[in-house]
Amino acid sequence: MISYYKELTGRIHVTSAIWLHDGLWLPKEIFPHLIYEAERAMLHQLQLESCDPPLFSLRELAADAQALVQTLDDVNVTAKPPPPTNRTEKKHRE
Repeated sequence: MISYYKELTGRIHVTSAIWLHDGLWLPKEIFPHLIYEAERAMLHQLQLESCDPPLFSLRELAADAQALVQTLDDVNVTAKPPPPTNRTEKKHRE
């Protein structure tokens, strides 16, 4: 993965990347052709054959992220404790 990351960052400035166990999360501003170009260069550098389909797949995560945010919002609404009351109670000592 480090070989791929070096190839990609040699082609474009990557402002943000999250390294996962099986890939990278990259900003959507990085054009797909650059992602695949870096893959081909990495394979060439490692003296490996190009793959069809490519090793890396692209997936838009906006819908998944929105669904997660909505789920978390729904959980927060149902899990919020009741607001505190303004009454005060005096404790009696025995």
